[in-house]
Amino acid sequence: MKTLSYGGHQFYRHNEYSYFIKFPTLFKKNAATRFLYPLLVLPFYLPLIFKFDTFIFVWSITFLPLNLDLFLLRWLGKRVIIFNCGSEVRYRPIHYRIDTEVLSLPRFKDKAFEATFIKSSLSFLRTFYTQKVQEWSGCQIVSLRDQATFQKKDYFIFQLATQKVVDGPKKTNAVPLIIHAPSNRAIKGTEYVLAAIDMLKQEGLEFDFELIEGQDNAYVLSRLAAADIAVDEPGVWIAKFSSEALAASCVVIGGNNPRYMGFARTDSPVIQFRPDTEYLARTLRRLILDQPERQAVMQASYAYWQNNYSPEAFVSYFEKLLIGQGETFAALPSHKKMLLKFAPKEYQKRLIWLFY
Repeated sequence: MKTLSYGGHQFYRHNEYSYFIKFPTLFKKNAATRFLYPLLVLPFYLPLIFKFDTFIFVWSITFLPLNLDLFLLRWLGKRVIIFNCGSEVRYRPIHYRIDTEVLSLPRFKDKAFEATFIKSSLSFLRTFYTQKVQEWSGCQIVSLRDQATFQKKDYFIFQLATQKVVDGPKKTNAVPLIIHAPSNRAIKGTEYVLAAIDMLKQEGLEFDFELIEGQDNAYVLSRLAAADIAVDEPGVWIAKFSSEALAASCVVIGGNNPRYMGFARTDSPVIQFRPDTEYLARTLRRLILDQPERQAVMQASYAYWQNNYSPEAFVSYFEKLLIGQGETFAALPSHKKMLLKFAPKEYQKRLIWLFY
């Protein structure tokens, strides 16, 4: 299998690519010359189109303008798999209202942050076009409901691959260590975590707590390896930090809402993080005081990582994707009506009515 990479983000520096195309700074910054980039790529890209049978794209960027190569590849009978990562297909002004007003997810308490959060979205035209072109061209889409604003077809479930952090299930510490590592305090629910921790300290419970900010991933992993409990965020499912905590055999307090996600699976040991200080304090109190329960959940966490997020599990998952098999989730019932109801502008409603 060969890999053709578009871009030069530092996240991918440690991956080995058979082919690597870097997006030149000139074309990134100069919109007037950006159209030249596909012309430079074509002599290299076209031979590969006829050489390989399966093409995998991560995020929304492909090699031809307007993602037209998706139609070309499908017309040539190629299998095209696209991993949606979030912002490229999520339109927050609509998605946030569906989540909070229809699906009853909690709103942010800070109204100023809520407004900023909603605005921090790619444009309607870009996200709508990206998702619809992927569907219209017949690509195999891998995504999650909390990002698939304009979903119509069934999508395969996006799954992470996470390297092991410890060699096996850990034993609990006599004095449990709790860690919380927010990248954004408002999104990660840090106010609830700190308030709950303060409440438990005032009760005189014996535990250690570390708030990790401004540290690299290596440090976070080292602390996860030592921790009993990792508190992530009040989301609907796990992301990278939670998967690393599972791989470190920690009790994880984070996202576990399979009903929202449209998943059939109900075996996740992750304890749902609710944006409620007293509820979080009760959960942590029980885990601190009940060492056998803490040990049992830590063991279940490691087993869940092995079965779902380990490299070996990812290989099995990916092999199924390559033949068009695997767990899928459907669009919400009456999803088009929701989009039309919550689209903030009239032209958006018209485009949804015509092209959804």
